[in-house]
Parts: sequence; structure tokens; C-alpha cells
Amino acid sequence: MHPKQTHPQATREMRPWSVLFFLIYAVQKAANHFEGISKIPVRRVLKSPEEEGGYGLTPDRAGSFLTDSALGWYIKALFGLVTDNLPLFGYRRKSWLIISSVLAGAAWFWVAFNGNTLHMLLVGLMIVNILVAFSDVVCDGLMVETAQRFEHRFELPQGTANRPFQAAQWSGAMLAMLISAIAGGIIAQFFELRIAALLSGLMPLGLAILVAVVVKEEKVSLDRQRTRKGLLAIAVIVVVAALILQLKGLAADNPITPFEPVISALIIIGCLLLFVRVPRDLIAPIALIFLWQAAPFNSDAQFVYQYFTEHNTAFIDALHSDELVTPMLRQVAITLGIADAKSIATQGFQEMFWGSLLGALLAFFAIVGAFCYRKFWQTTPFLKLFYWCLAGQALVMLLFLPFPTAGMTSAVWLMLVMALQGFVFMIVLLAILGFAAKRTPGENQATFFAFLMGMSNLGQMIGIEQVGNRLYTTFSGKTAHWVDGVEIIKLVDPHAGLLAAILISLGYLVVLTTLVTWLARRGQIVTHPEDSGHVF
Repeated sequence: MHPKQTHPQATREMRPWSVLFFLIYAVQKAANHFEGISKIPVRRVLKSPEEEGGYGLTPDRAGSFLTDSALGWYIKALFGLVTDNLPLFGYRRKSWLIISSVLAGAAWFWVAFNGNTLHMLLVGLMIVNILVAFSDVVCDGLMVETAQRFEHRFELPQGTANRPFQAAQWSGAMLAMLISAIAGGIIAQFFELRIAALLSGLMPLGLAILVAVVVKEEKVSLDRQRTRKGLLAIAVIVVVAALILQLKGLAADNPITPFEPVISALIIIGCLLLFVRVPRDLIAPIALIFLWQAAPFNSDAQFVYQYFTEHNTAFIDALHSDELVTPMLRQVAITLGIADAKSIATQGFQEMFWGSLLGALLAFFAIVGAFCYRKFWQTTPFLKLFYWCLAGQALVMLLFLPFPTAGMTSAVWLMLVMALQGFVFMIVLLAILGFAAKRTPGENQATFFAFLMGMSNLGQMIGIEQVGNRLYTTFSGKTAHWVDGVEIIKLVDPHAGLLAAILISLGYLVVLTTLVTWLARRGQIVTHPEDSGHVF
């Protein structure tokens, strides 16, 4: 059957599953601090000075914190080993979705009342992300095996049934991110992180109830050998988390400290390779996924957030003026009773601008990107789609150049760039997801799919939060002085830092394009029109 053909009965029977995956992903994205309600509140706490209730971290240190707190998103393959090999109460997916969701809610409540130091905040957020990422892996495993079941039953081409599921998943995710952006910006501007943590904790509890009522799954029996593998994976998850927290707690003058990010990454990758036997034909796809996501610049990164909300004083002054955007936001806040005119005048508006307005724009156009991908591009040959995505990423970077080079302070221009960023981000993400699902074998689906996506997440965090933030901080330069026993660090020239991050990332994309073109010419990438659906 041609990939573009559909089976009417399959479409009808798949629709309820699409709705379920839509809802599950919406909750998962709203409940983590990289895309959800707590995103902007967490970043504000990290960058704000101590006198404002924050920790005053520079972008490189904040990036290191965020990278470590995202541990769960790298070791997803270990979660796959647990859900594939260790049924809970007879179910491989349903029970684990329920228990991980309940524990994630409890972890957020713990953060709300106990995350009052930087180290305790890191511990709490790491646990939250381990649990949310675990539920994400279980959902992905359920999605992949459900899609494969439909493909087998209706004789659909391999990799086609998962596409509507993935489009539904990420449409739900983007809708949740849109709502979370608005709420998160308001909370960051006028309330404490505790409010965001409490709201984030309620959502996984609702998801647990939904899964318990809706998901139907056949029971499986325990296999002693596979059970041992699942239990060992749980033990390794605990050990890896403990090791990284130990490394994070090293003193600043410890000789290992500068190499802590590299050591953490090696520990993560080493543990994954011990448990997941990667076939030779998957090495090149994994490397490409990792490298594709490792570009140092991204418009949603920590250093750009700081650039537009603290260090670029000209942009902050522009937000206080009576331009197009700011009066509208002020009036919305006053009308909704979020804050009165006096508090808005004294507190500024940068957090709500970045979180509520720009975040909502990015999420909305990501939804548009998901629709366009499903409607027009899901059968596009991988190589062609790859080049399109690289061109889109480069365009976003180029459109940022007027800010550091010409001192632009236009909020409207930044809104347009963020809209394009959301659209391109979703096309890239769905291309990677489709490619990863295509390479997933017929057994241990959760493990292999999670391994591929874990490498994607690790590449993104190392590229943006580690390399990108360090480039930004290094090229910006920084000064330090002490006030009442507290060290205050300021960046000297944030324009130079942002410019360096953009230019180096553009060069990185050129190198990556050259590498993929070379592989294609050697015949290592299939480029025939009939080999659509992102095939290596």
C-alpha cells in the first residue's frame, strides 16, 4: 500500500488513541520545568539576585544546573528497560503510567515546600524530571506498540501508523505549552515559584485518574530473567542520579569541577550503552540525532532569556515605553486582577512579556507547524526535509542578529522571530520523532525509542545549556563585586556574547550540512522518493 493511502476503519479506530495521547502529552509537558507552567518561574529564580529571592546564577552556571536537573530525559532508555521488562500489577504500561504520575505530583509538592536552597531545588527538580520522563517513555512505548499493532492488522506500511499519534501527542504538548506560557509568565512576574510547583503537582494526579479509567491493556506474566533486568535498571537510575548530585556538590576549587559536565555526560552514555545493545546500523542515525540537536544557539535558551530580561537594559527600557505590546499586557493584567497599576509600574514587565506573550506565540506556531507537517510533509524524503529544517534554523539565527549588532529593541520584531522559531522547532522535532520511530525494532519498543530520543535530549542540553551558555558568558565577559557578603556578578557586554553564540551556531550548521551531504554521496543515506518517512 502506498504511504499516502489510508484505511478508513483504521482511521476510525485510531482516533480515540490519538485523543488519549493528546491528553497524556499535554499533562506531561505542562508538568515539567522545561516547557510547562514552572519554566519561567524556575529561570527567574536562577537568574535573579539574592536580594530578590533568587540565586544570581550567570548563564553558564544556570545552564549547568538545568542540564543536571534534566537527567531523566537522557536516561530514558533505562526507563524503557523497566517498563518493557518489569510488569507492575500485570501491566507493562498502564500501572507504570499511574504510579509515575502520582509520584511526580508528590515530588512537585515537595519542591513547593522544601526547595528553598539551590541544592534542594536541584534534587527536587531532578526527581520530578525522572518521574515525568519515565511516564513519557511509558506513553511512547504504548504509542509505538499500538501503532505497530494497527500496521500489522491493516497491513499499513511500517512507520505510518505512528505519525498521526505523534502529531496528536505534540499538538497536545504545544497547546499545553501555550497555556503554560501565559500562566507561567504571570506567576513569574507577580508570584512565587511555590505557586507554579503546586499547580504543576496537581496535573499528574489528574493524569493518573484518566489513565486508570481509559487505558485498556492486556495483562502479561512475569519473566524471571527480564524481571532482573528491570530491577537492575531501577538500581542504575538511582546510582546515576546520586553520582551526578555528588559531582554537582563539589567545591568550586575542586580540580574536577570544570570537567563536571563532561564527566556527567560520559556517566550517562556509558550506563546506557551497558544496558542497550545498539545495532551497527543504528550508530549513524543516533549520531545524526545527537549532532542535529547540539547546535549551541536556540532562541529559547537560558542565555537568550537573560539577554532579553536582565542584561540588555535598552530592551528592558523599551518594554516600559508605550509601544504596541506593553500597554496591552498591562491592561490584561489589571483587568484580570493579577496586579494593580502601581505594582506593574514598579516591577516591570519583562517576565510576563517573555513568558506569557513570546512563549504563547512560540507554542501557537508550533501547533501550526504540527498541522503543516501532518498535512504536507510527513512523507517527504528525510534528506530533503533535513535540508529544509537546517535552512529554517539558520534563518531564525540570522533574524536575531539585529539585536546584538544594531542594538535593536523592537518587541514586535522579537515576536515575529519567536513565531518562526516555534514553527521550525516543531518541524524539526517531528522529523526526528518520525525518524526515531522508523528505526524502532518490533520488540522492546520503549527501550530503543527512548534511547534514540534520550540522545536527542542530551545533545540539545549539552549544545544549548552547556556549550551555548559558556560561549555566551565567555564572550560577554563578567565582573564581580561583593555587597554585604554576597558576590554580585554582572556581564560586561551581552551583545558580544549573543553575537558569538549565533555566529558559531551558524558555522556549526554549515559543518553539519556538509557532513550529511558527504554521507548521502557515499550512499549511507537513502534519498529515493519512494523511501519517504525519514529513512536512513
